[in-house]
Amino acid sequence: MTSGWLESKLAGWKANLLSLAGRVILTQSVTSTIPNYTMQCVALPSKILQGIDRISRNFLWGSSENKKKLHLISWEKVTKSKEEGGLGIQAAKPKNTALLAKLNWRFNSEKSSLWVRVLSKKYHKQRRVYRIPTRPSLCSSNWTALKKGNEIFNKGTKWVPGRDSSLSLWFDKWMDKGTLRGLISGPLNKDEENIKLKDVVGYVGWNLEHISFSFPASILLEMKATPLSFSGSEDDRLTWHYSPNGEFKLKGAYQLAIKEDDNWGKCAAPGAWVWKILALPKVKHFLWQCCHNSIAVKVILKAKDLGISPDCPVCNSEPETIIHALRDCPKAKCFWNSLLPPFSPNVFYGMPLVEWLKINSRSARISAISEMEWGTIFPMAVWIL
Repeated sequence: MTSGWLESKLAGWKANLLSLAGRVILTQSVTSTIPNYTMQCVALPSKILQGIDRISRNFLWGSSENKKKLHLISWEKVTKSKEEGGLGIQAAKPKNTALLAKLNWRFNSEKSSLWVRVLSKKYHKQRRVYRIPTRPSLCSSNWTALKKGNEIFNKGTKWVPGRDSSLSLWFDKWMDKGTLRGLISGPLNKDEENIKLKDVVGYVGWNLEHISFSFPASILLEMKATPLSFSGSEDDRLTWHYSPNGEFKLKGAYQLAIKEDDNWGKCAAPGAWVWKILALPKVKHFLWQCCHNSIAVKVILKAKDLGISPDCPVCNSEPETIIHALRDCPKAKCFWNSLLPPFSPNVFYGMPLVEWLKINSRSARISAISEMEWGTIFPMAVWIL
């Protein structure tokens, strides 16, 4: 149902009448509202998440059921943040996981809420890692959602003990590297399992006499390096690593989730510099496509087995690559020579594509034909070509 609402919302817009910049903004707007309502409390099936991504992809590139268009840049690159060279569109699966990590944050910080007390009474035992029941049908959808977002939640949070701390020595995350139980192997006896953090830490340091074994030196060093004051507020305080004030940030959770996924985490996406230059949004998006070698020139279309000649239709002397169409074609050279670039011809015409775009777009040199910076003129000139 979620994907159906999303598709009907985007179908009301004619994708071919919008620029890529316009389609990006509309996709971000729609996918950040309609699916969020469901995603924030339910772990959606993979089929629905894939359907949401498919609808977003098709609208972004102007595809429809009746007319298919080339998707020249992988979805994994598109869904990276702009700081990492993507478009900032959020993929459905890591977004769902991030929202469920936020649900975990609420579960651990809103202890007096009715829904938290009900779920805690039924499922939660000693703050341990959420256990999967033998029969999943016996587990509520909310608890299933909490388990789905628990891994990202644990990676991004840490407990700060208060004066009346009830943190478990083993099962609560009070160190940066994770829970103490997750760092050691072997069984614990019943008395050891119930040890609280405040039972072994005092004003004079650590007292580990009640532990039946010795910790490895590396773990002991990590424990002693963790600042523990047991002062300040009376209650234990949950903090989020990826925000300066310790409050949960959905953006940080999304970045964690996307890095945990093998498809997204290892995918390089150049072009982060594009979003920092002074230019119109449509120009920035065009330069971003150039950085990803995804403009539909003849060489790229030929590589897609479309059965066309790779030769430039203007000069008919060389293959039409992006750098040829924008700079090296004789007509393009005449255009650039008329603008008098503030670089020597050997430098201006000798750089590879991405370096050429980046250096010229960020140049602070004054143009020879106007009093404007070359970095302001160049991006628009590329767009005109």
